[in-house]
Amino acid sequence: MPGNPKIKVVTVCDLRLKSREKCGEKIGESWGTRWGGGDISPKIQIVEIIDMSSDTHDPFDLFAHDADDIGGGSASAILDFEPPPESIDVQLLALDLDGTMLRNSKKVSVATVRMIRRVVRQGIPVVLATARPPRSTREVYNLLGLNTPVINYNGALIQIPGKRRDLYHQPLDQKLAGEIIRLARKVDKQVVVSLEIRDKWYTDHVDESLPTETSRKFSPDFVGPLESFLHVPVTKMMLLAPPERLAAVKNAVAKKFIGQIGIAISDEHLMQVIHPDVDKGAALKIVADHLKVDRENILAIGDAPNDIGMLQYAGMGLAMANGWDSVRDVADAVIPTNNDDGVAYAIRKYILHLPTDI
Repeated sequence: MPGNPKIKVVTVCDLRLKSREKCGEKIGESWGTRWGGGDISPKIQIVEIIDMSSDTHDPFDLFAHDADDIGGGSASAILDFEPPPESIDVQLLALDLDGTMLRNSKKVSVATVRMIRRVVRQGIPVVLATARPPRSTREVYNLLGLNTPVINYNGALIQIPGKRRDLYHQPLDQKLAGEIIRLARKVDKQVVVSLEIRDKWYTDHVDESLPTETSRKFSPDFVGPLESFLHVPVTKMMLLAPPERLAAVKNAVAKKFIGQIGIAISDEHLMQVIHPDVDKGAALKIVADHLKVDRENILAIGDAPNDIGMLQYAGMGLAMANGWDSVRDVADAVIPTNNDDGVAYAIRKYILHLPTDI
């Protein structure tokens, strides 16, 4: 984002101190608040004072540090956030799950649930956009009280839970899927192959050292020779191996089937193979058209390369601070990490226009 100064420092202070100078830094200009005084470097700004003097801290603070982590006086946190773009009129919120809404524990915080439910009560559709299959998103969907379409398999399948008809389904041709499997196993005999067909998981073996978000909670629906499952199109194929071995598989498959497949990456040990027209951005357009929302009124949040299309399609795309470099590079702004409830922070700042430093 050319022309925007990088925000490098947030000063965390104990406001019981009589003088702000005792915070250890000269206070400059925040995103919306001027504390006054002094010239500010275009590369380093003191942007915010967070009051740590209270015994209880709001879970939506930019940094959810405990008082013991901060200690007395002041502390500085080094970041690489960029100033936010102009605010938009958000009429649809699209959220990735893993690494974005969910913490590393794979749970969603009370703070985030509360903010999302508030958005829903205001009549703003919240759309989950994930690489996961439907069965692996249902629990979060119900917890949030949603009634919107869900983007699964990076956009290969869009469903409205409870409805019998798919809003969209774009699988791989089964013959092509068989060719990909044969090449992958030729390059690496031990590569794990998993096939997702709608909401069923088919494989010929499972390696517990190579987990997926689905395998952590579910077992395969069918285990057996892969050829016996390839009589119908494949919604998504997963190729799994340690990163140092998967690279060779990825290179071979991408080179041979260029233009015939799409490849999505969300974990270093996992390569997802989908139809070439499948992308979270394309899926978000389908959902937005269905809900009659213009793209300039969409706020999308993600952390991994498979989120890039979605962030670029939306009127505003936000990347998690814990996200991949390639994602932060294309985002309009960077927000706090998933473990620091970055989604809740974004909702407060960009949708509800509430303070983020209370």
